[in-house]
This record gives sequence, structure tokens and C-alpha cells, in this order.
Amino acid sequence: MISGVHVDANTSKVNTLTLDEPGDLAAPTGSQSWAIAVRLQIQSLLNDSGSNVNQLRSWLSGIEEHSGYSQLTDENGETFSSYAEFCKAKQPWGLGSSSEIIEKMLKDLELIQDKIVEVEEEKSRSWGDIEQYLQRFSKVIQDCEDSNSISVHQIAKILNIHIKNAYKWKKRWLDLGWIEAAPEAKRGIYQVTDEGRKQSQEWAEKMPSGGINEPLWLTVPRGNPKKVAEELIASLEVEHLKEIYELIGKSFEKQE
Repeated sequence: MISGVHVDANTSKVNTLTLDEPGDLAAPTGSQSWAIAVRLQIQSLLNDSGSNVNQLRSWLSGIEEHSGYSQLTDENGETFSSYAEFCKAKQPWGLGSSSEIIEKMLKDLELIQDKIVEVEEEKSRSWGDIEQYLQRFSKVIQDCEDSNSISVHQIAKILNIHIKNAYKWKKRWLDLGWIEAAPEAKRGIYQVTDEGRKQSQEWAEKMPSGGINEPLWLTVPRGNPKKVAEELIASLEVEHLKEIYELIGKSFEKQE
């Protein structure tokens, strides 16, 4: 087991660090346990080409701003004296690249994500009209425990879509004025505006409750029949499910 010795300058207490310690993100900001956990988060995101740039920037800013690097040791057991030194140190002790290279990588990722959004915007007609915008938007704010704290990852999880498409919906709702950056919150967190709540409420009031002509909108992953079945069972009446079952059976009979 590789380990190093850290001396806390404030308490003169010597702590032995081991690289297999997970740390604790819930620990006080700037503490040794917090810094260990944040380092693991940053390293994981840096090693994943599909990482969320905003999230990565947030962790990097945090460990620099709160001098979390000073709570960590290099391969020789010496504490890092600067953020730049921490970045440059090879993994698993540091981040394995200079702060300049990391910044360039972040900018490149941001450009890639922006281009993805631009391409999706060019295909906007294929994503339906304003009704589909409202369907998805209403589902997110209804399923979100706190609609005053919405992130792209929450959008992706609730709508069960790829993170790239979640970025697309986030941008459209921003453009429509339905959400806005949450004040006094870290970057990447949004809140529903008064206009957004008004639009969602008006749409919900216009939609028939369980009417026979009510459109069924489900978001389910392809290649997951079990999930499709669960969503259908939760959304349809028993009689409708029986009818679907019979229709599918007849379809199989024709293919035999």
C-alpha cells in the first residue's frame, strides 16, 4: 500500500494518507477527507472523455479555491505547495497534467458540446412542436423533488435520455425563458421561472384527464422490453392493455 505523511500546519498533527482512502465529499470543505474525495472525482472525470465540463470545472475550482491540494501529498509524501504543482503531479497523487493543459482540454470539450447543441438545433423540426416541449418540461418539474434546483443530469435521468439530448432541452427551455440560472448556486444549476410555471400549468389544465383521445407520451430505452412493459402498465387501463396484448398476438400469428 502506497502512503505518505501529511502535516497539518494549523494543528501540527501528522496524518498518514493512503491512496485507497475514498475520502468524504460531505466532509467540511477544504478538509483532508474532502480533498481526497474531490481528487478522486476530478481524476475520474479527467479520464472520461464524455465528462460533464461544468461539473469538472466546479471540482477544480473548489480544490483550488479552498486549497484542498495542500491537504494531499505527492509520491514522496510531501504536501503540495500550489495548485499548479498538484495538477502537474502524476496520478494517482495529482492530476497528471499541467493546469494549462487541463484548461485547454476543458475548452476543447466545451467547443465539442456547443457544436453538438448547434447540430441538434438545426434538426429542431424533427423534435416536434411546442406541445412536445411542454410535455417534457412539465414531466421534469413534476418529477424533480426541488424544481428550483434542476441540472442537466436530472433532465437526462427523468426523461431517460442521453446527456447530449438533455443539454439540448435545457438550452431550448432557457431560450424560451422557462428556466434560468439559479442565483447563488454553482454553475450548471437552473430554476423554473414564473413564465415556465405558467406555461406548464396552462398546458396541464388543457390536457384531458384520462380522456380517450389523450395522447400517450412515454420515454423508454430501446432494447429494454421490461421497462416498456412497466411504463405501459403504469400508464394504461387494464382493458387497453388487453387489447394491445391481443393485437400483438395477432401480429405474431401473421409472421409465422
